[in-house]
Amino acid sequence: MATDFQRRAMRAWAIGLPWALAMMAQGLAVAATDRWLKEWELPEGFSLTIDAEGFHLPSAIAVVPNPGPHPKDPLYFVTELRGKIKVVANDRSIHTFAEDFFELVPFRELPATEGEVGLAGIALDPAHGYVFVSFAYQDTNKVLRNNIVRFDTRPGTFALQPTGSVSFADIFDADLSRLSHQIGGMVVDGPTLYVSVGDGGQPFNSQSPYYTTGKILRMTLDGRPLPDNPFRVDDDLNQPANFVWALGLRNPFGLAMAHGRLFTAENGLHIDRFLEIRRGDNGGWDGHNWSIGMNSAMVFGPTVSPVQLAWLGPDQAVFPPEYRSKFYVAMAGDKGDAQGVVMLDYDFERGRMADRPRQFLWLRPLSERRRESPLARFQVPVGLAFGRDALYVVPLYPVRHDRQARGAVLRIAFEPARAHPHVLGRNETGYGIMVRMGCFGCHGQRITDKFLAPSLDKETLIPRILAQLDSPAYRRMLAEVDALGDELHQAHRTARREVMAAEGMERARLWIKHRVMEPLFDRTATAMPKLGLGEKEAQEIADYLIQQNVGAVDTGWAARLRQRLEPLIAGRSRRGLALMSFGAGAVCTAGAVGVWFVGGRWRRRRRALGGGR
Repeated sequence: MATDFQRRAMRAWAIGLPWALAMMAQGLAVAATDRWLKEWELPEGFSLTIDAEGFHLPSAIAVVPNPGPHPKDPLYFVTELRGKIKVVANDRSIHTFAEDFFELVPFRELPATEGEVGLAGIALDPAHGYVFVSFAYQDTNKVLRNNIVRFDTRPGTFALQPTGSVSFADIFDADLSRLSHQIGGMVVDGPTLYVSVGDGGQPFNSQSPYYTTGKILRMTLDGRPLPDNPFRVDDDLNQPANFVWALGLRNPFGLAMAHGRLFTAENGLHIDRFLEIRRGDNGGWDGHNWSIGMNSAMVFGPTVSPVQLAWLGPDQAVFPPEYRSKFYVAMAGDKGDAQGVVMLDYDFERGRMADRPRQFLWLRPLSERRRESPLARFQVPVGLAFGRDALYVVPLYPVRHDRQARGAVLRIAFEPARAHPHVLGRNETGYGIMVRMGCFGCHGQRITDKFLAPSLDKETLIPRILAQLDSPAYRRMLAEVDALGDELHQAHRTARREVMAAEGMERARLWIKHRVMEPLFDRTATAMPKLGLGEKEAQEIADYLIQQNVGAVDTGWAARLRQRLEPLIAGRSRRGLALMSFGAGAVCTAGAVGVWFVGGRWRRRRRALGGGR
């Protein structure tokens, strides 16, 4: 029979257990929410939220320019790669607009390359209520082809269901599509539809007007050629030349109209580009990597995989003035800073770039995110479009890392009162700085990497640095540098002495910091360029490289617990509150179990001593 002590413990446990479990669940939920938010950075004053969630491999988005006033009026349309079109209403309910209008069974599913095919482009025509979608499908022989379908809805505000549809298959019947090289972006400009088509994996056809692949096509909203197209012969729908507006392209996935002029963001082999498309232009693509650079306003290297492109005009008050009159392009790459959204500033008068691209939405590199969360996965921002009050961004994969992972639409608005806590560049880590500065273009990250500069691998870097600093040859070099009378080397005399006065890891840390700030601080010649970094950035890089070294940082449970508690003590962050909630629940549950156990032990001990019943 239970003692009074145990009965009281049981009552306390019965009352406290639900609270403990709730606190644990709340802590886990807050941590999960914070985790995905922390992966993204934005300029100061912008908010980031999940606007709608419930998509499978979303690939593009189109916003209704003037949505209706009712809760169920369409706000924007989202395409799913495997063939569904979904519409999100003003009340954020999600409805299937269309499905099963083409056949496609991918050879393998994403993230395998064989899965990069399907429903990829969408454009709206509010005047007629048309919804255009472009896609690659398998014909009756299982051969990949391109196509466009126009869905008819209510003019102006559109509808949750189409009233009819028209296929433009005749235009593309003669040409093959290809994985990753298919039809893509579209733009409606008044009575005209522009369509971008990848080269179908056949670059030798890209510059010929007798193929639809590798082109920008121009047609009426009914899918007919326009009389002023530069290569037009007649009105035959089966004659590709009748539709060609520009040629010599590889994968012009992004397409946007600005000031009545057409622009594309194009995927190359190892470099990508942004360029203006003019009547009869030849982009030069012939299968050679260098040809992508021809006639380009901006070349991205290495590849950033630009996808959907959007223009924010000078009178669109979605963002502050300094963010207007810019192109915004989604980047789906997997190299360093090649994931997110960048702004492009184009000089329309001179027909060239007015400034270098600027990051707007940045997804921290995958290897950096994995260090914080083993559940972090690869993200691919593929779609974006401006609404009346926000920029909507579509990542291909879910942003949350939980069991109910569903594709989402992210909403970015200028809302200083609800600003995203992770400001672009403010809390940049050492790894992020190195990515931004291109350090890994010269330095490998593994022992086996054969790059121009020494490897920054975690196994041998610090031992190599310490061996160098302890060597007689290095001391002789310092003596020679100290004897120099030039201003640069005299200015860094204190830095050299500071390095030599330190020991062990601290010596390596100081040397890296000073080396990053001034590569010539301890020598007369070096291939490493001066990066123009300040002391704080150099310290971040030094700390990162030291922490990567095997054995440099305690990785035991005590150290991990200390790392978790430091932010909590310092700033009581959202993540810290999550840890507190989870910890409180765990401690409460463990305490209740402990009380029950101790009570039972005490009762048995009393019996043994003859004091129990």
